[in-house]
This record gives sequence, structure tokens and C-alpha cells, in this order.
Amino acid sequence: MTGRPLAWLLLALPLSALAGCASSRPREGSGPAGASSADEQEAARAYEQLLSTHADLHRAQAQAQPQASPTDCARIGQLRDNICALAGRICEIADRQPSGSTAAEHCADGKARCKTAIDAARTRGCPTKNVVPDPSPSR
Repeated sequence: MTGRPLAWLLLALPLSALAGCASSRPREGSGPAGASSADEQEAARAYEQLLSTHADLHRAQAQAQPQASPTDCARIGQLRDNICALAGRICEIADRQPSGSTAAEHCADGKARCKTAIDAARTRGCPTKNVVPDPSPSR
């Protein structure tokens, strides 16, 4: 009789250890950590697009006349709208991130670039949209 409980104990210990290891290892890309990483990557891509679009806006402004033509305004307006939309997207992502995250910093920069783009278009005499995308009120 004494040999039997010992056999069960010897069998149960390795099985419980395996079960513990299997349940403690999170799967890659699952849960909040995976979502956060995907958000961070999306925010980084959007921020790179925002910087590129902002550079395009500066080039378009340099080529435009002081009082922009309808063609210039179409291009400047499109760039302005894209900058503000990207800033809004970055801020949406930043709202899901911890305070002080890179996305939060990019949100603040994106908001400033959106405002600059709106002001630049207005200064050139370009029409404003009825509803200009306004980045979400992030931190």
C-alpha cells in the first residue's frame, strides 16, 4: 500500500509542473501586451506619415504664390486635412497608452502640426473645410 501513494505522487508532480508552465506563458500577440505593441507600431507608422505629409506641405507652400491659386489651395488643403487626420489617429492610440508614452508625445506634436497646417492654409487664403478634423483631446 505504501508504494501506491508514492507512485501517484511521482506521476502527479511532473504533470502539475507542466500544467503550471503552460498556463503561465502568455501567447505572443495576445492580450493587452500584444495589443499595446500593435498600437505602438500603428502610432509610429502614422507619425512617420504625418512627418512626411508635413514636409510635403512645406514644399507645396514654398512653390505656391503668396495668395495661393485654386490648384495650390486644393493641394495645401488636402495636405492640411491629412495632417489633422493622422494627428487625430495618433491621439486615439495615445489615449489607450500609459501616460508619458511615445504615442502621447507624438499626439502633442501632431496637434501642433495640425494647427500650423490650418493656420498656413488660412494665411494663404485657402478655404477652410466645413468640419476640419480636430485631434481628440488627449492628455
